Amino acid sequence: MEGDPRTDTRAAAAHIVGVLWASASQGLTVKELRAAVGLSRERFEDAYELLRQNPPLGLAVQRHGDELRLVTAPEVCSSVERHLNSPRPVALSNAALEVLAIVAYRQPIARSGIEHIRGSASDSAIATPLERGLIAHNPHHLFVTTRGFLEFAGINDLADLPQLGVSEQLELT
Repeated sequence: MEGDPRTDTRAAAAHIVGVLWASASQGLTVKELRAAVGLSRERFEDAYELLRQNPPLGLAVQRHGDELRLVTAPEVCSSVERHLNSPRPVALSNAALEVLAIVAYRQPIARSGIEHIRGSASDSAIATPLERGLIAHNPHHLFVTTRGFLEFAGINDLADLPQLGVSEQLELT
């Protein structure tokens, strides 16, 4: 968008309108947007025109009567559709989450160690995080967590994992 929203009042109005618009889950009427931003109709139309001419990256402006919408720009529609139609991974089972916790806190660990702590055979519980790249075999065929696990857990390093309490430490032995 041309203009600096911090110094250009036209760009500032367009910026605010665009942010409100993008945060709405559906189209908004001119009246709703004007009320939220506190602009006169003339000033709003000026901001709208700036947004229409210079929409946010990957978006386009549609106007249907008094309703305005930000929609996916035609040039990126096929990419967005491919992404939205791609299969989503199924949530991990409790057993798979147990395996992840065991590997995260006790790595490197053998399959037998995981099964000992869980108290049951763990073939499928290990297979799922292994297939998703959350755990892997190290050169000694022991299980370790991967970068994918860190991303899944929302941490940068294993040191960022919460500390285990005494009872939890006993359960992992």
